[in-house]
Amino acid sequence: MNIQFTTKPYLPALVVSIVLFITVFLPWATVSAGGVSASDNGTAYGWGYLALIMSILGVLLSFVTPQKMRAMGLMGAGLLALIGVIVYWLRMHGDAVLYGVEDFVSPGFGLFVAGIAALAAIVIGIMDLRQPVQPSQPPPANPPAPPPPPQQ
Repeated sequence: MNIQFTTKPYLPALVVSIVLFITVFLPWATVSAGGVSASDNGTAYGWGYLALIMSILGVLLSFVTPQKMRAMGLMGAGLLALIGVIVYWLRMHGDAVLYGVEDFVSPGFGLFVAGIAALAAIVIGIMDLRQPVQPSQPPPANPPAPPPPPQQ
């Protein structure tokens, strides 16, 4: 397997991966009671770290030259990040129900943006996979024109 890298990133993958990276540090859960509110970011239950790692992988994949490898990797990273978001939400909701505070706990906007970014990574990977394969090397230069026939 020959993995080649390029200095020019695949921009859709790079942008969605950076957005996913940023969302891990936004509020994923908010708690409001008695006029006091607090929030936790994506690293509170540990599952946000999966989204964080997948965002870094997405940034690296945006520099991979082979289109099929980049697309498959981006779809996998997006899927794992989405699993991290869903499990975080389930654990947050389950803990709120367990402790009887479900009326005070709600998902934060960072959780929604992270889910959308993970879905966008999957969609970008699918779109990249469906595009015709682009050559990773520039085509060879045109050969010189044949010499004109000898004149009589």
